[in-house]
Amino acid sequence: MMRNKLVVVGLAIFVFASSLSGCNRILWSTIRPVLRIDGGPFVPFTPVEFEIPSIEHPVHTWTYHWPEDYKSILEAACSPMVDEEGNIYFIGRNRYLYSLDPAGKVRWKKKGFRDSMVLIQEGLVAHTLGKSLIHFDFDGNQKWEVQGCWMGMYESLYLAPNGYLLFSDGSFIVNLDAQGRTRWVLPLEDSFFKNCFFDENSNAYLTYFESYDEDDPRYKEGQESIEYFMISVSPEGELRWRKTICHDRNYNDDFTPKDACIQDTFLLALSTSPLQKGQDDLFDDQRRRPKVITAYNTDGDELWNTTEERYGLFEDEYTVGPNGNLYVYFNAKHEEYDGKDPSSRYAGSTLQCISPQGETMWANPFEDQIHTAPSFDSEGNLYIGTRSNNLYSFTSEGTERWNLRDIEVACGFKFQLVLSPKQKIHFTTGGQSLLFCIEEKKE
Repeated sequence: MMRNKLVVVGLAIFVFASSLSGCNRILWSTIRPVLRIDGGPFVPFTPVEFEIPSIEHPVHTWTYHWPEDYKSILEAACSPMVDEEGNIYFIGRNRYLYSLDPAGKVRWKKKGFRDSMVLIQEGLVAHTLGKSLIHFDFDGNQKWEVQGCWMGMYESLYLAPNGYLLFSDGSFIVNLDAQGRTRWVLPLEDSFFKNCFFDENSNAYLTYFESYDEDDPRYKEGQESIEYFMISVSPEGELRWRKTICHDRNYNDDFTPKDACIQDTFLLALSTSPLQKGQDDLFDDQRRRPKVITAYNTDGDELWNTTEERYGLFEDEYTVGPNGNLYVYFNAKHEEYDGKDPSSRYAGSTLQCISPQGETMWANPFEDQIHTAPSFDSEGNLYIGTRSNNLYSFTSEGTERWNLRDIEVACGFKFQLVLSPKQKIHFTTGGQSLLFCIEEKKE
């Protein structure tokens, strides 16, 4: 018994010491085999690519309610994904991984998963509660499992355009191939992982949050002891650059590119509030103060910026369109509004199309709160959802094609709209264990 206790204590000291020594990869790899770099040659996955037909006459055809643990756990944990046959895959907050056919019937389900998965032509890879990654084929058969894949609090498993997996836990960035073998590991100073995206050359851009004390050289009187920063990493695991975003809490970490991919320009959004954590009215003050969007090239150089003076926020993701333009939405949440007309609270919200050079190509006003960044079909038409349970489609020039109103959605759209090669739209909603299907009206 004493020997067992000494082993446990020794292991705890070992983990703590290795953390203090800059997360030594050699020490950590004895606990986490995924940190051991394997020998090549390495084999990439094949990213999913297919044509997305446009929808001209949308109708709501079915809704799937997942019943497991319904009384205690609601919502989806990640955005649905579709394969080339139109089958749907998603993870619920009840920790089940589901696969449905195009008609909404359950193909298979498995329990014990977190909130991260990727879809590839070889199947899907999902993150388990046991901190492993499992590769399934599309029929739910396990192909391999890799242990020790610790990740942060947020969805943090990604597929680069070159077909290799990437994840980060704030201490390491790990890159895996299609056989679950480790290509490279990049150690980091301990920090909190926030988000990641890639450019077309598979360079990765990762954002982190780090706190520090008064002895740190970064500390300044009257300034919060935190730093948001971004790093860029090459496809081979080399650090390209590191960039400080801010030393306060004005960084909007939800404002990231949809589908985690850019072309040659990316955007960062910040508010300009002087308030710090714990001070009254920080949340409202960030919306009251001017908001700034700044564009950067893939070398981290600033290109241009634009300022929004209205009350509100640039919420959630933006989209890089197939034409390279940037599609963002701003929700103007008014402090004073007509109580008899709740929608007036969001009057003045806008969906904007911005060129990579910073020119506003068009801006459509909304009397509603926009909930999703645009999704595109293969003809360049875009689709969005709003707070009042409405779907809209626009041409790439901003002309409305159609709207579908009053879908029975409880709390708006939980994740972005997912377009299927079978001429369908899938989405989940807030506060509900429901998956919706909108599709082209049959004649």
